[in-house]
Amino acid sequence: MVRQLPLPVTLRDEASFANFYTRETPEASSRAEATQLLRVLNNTIASAGDQLSTFAAEFAVYLWGPLGSGKTHLVQACCRQFVDAGHRAMYLPLAELIDYPAQQVLADLEHNELVCVDDIHLVAQQDAWQQGLFDLYNRLRDKGRQLVLTGVDSPGNSDIALADLRSRMAAATGFALAAYTDEERVEILCFRAQRLGLSLPHEVARYLLSRAPRDINTLIDCLHRLDREALAGQRRLTVPFVKLIFDY
Repeated sequence: MVRQLPLPVTLRDEASFANFYTRETPEASSRAEATQLLRVLNNTIASAGDQLSTFAAEFAVYLWGPLGSGKTHLVQACCRQFVDAGHRAMYLPLAELIDYPAQQVLADLEHNELVCVDDIHLVAQQDAWQQGLFDLYNRLRDKGRQLVLTGVDSPGNSDIALADLRSRMAAATGFALAAYTDEERVEILCFRAQRLGLSLPHEVARYLLSRAPRDINTLIDCLHRLDREALAGQRRLTVPFVKLIFDY
């Protein structure tokens, strides 16, 4: 009998659907796409434990897009909301787990009502992981569970060699997430600052973006540090204050 490994996996505290910024660019239809995606993920949660025949087609959801496009935030939010609703969920960040034996990591995961597999593209050169994920897909489907996958490529452009796994990815309900522009990163910083109860002027957000590493997680970490420092010093968020805190 294969025993499941205890996994050193945690969710970011701020990972929630309410904290997910949706684009305001209707000409590119990206806001409508994000709204539809959130509806599908929320329906996944609402349907946990229900035997709804209309939900069968969306047993699996696959999100793809470049790094920093919000995939990890969404799958973590999905797991968190599942757990908050009293259901069992497992989050698998393959970037942290790829060096573990696939058979042990994936053992018995069909007993969770939701499994989220982040960065599936990382198994492209890992035969054991590809076969293990294919088997997990089938076990979850047979048990009536839910699955959310993320990757950087569409199923048709995936480097995954196992054709059966690629076909399962293609059969999932798919959503493409675009990379954020610099102005959208500014809007995300202002949006997340508002969620923290902070007033972050756009010019300060642009200054931070021009100096800090540009990936969203690092920028949000910078915002949390500014939140702590501003509270401790009873300071407003200004460019001189950002210079003081980060020595930019």
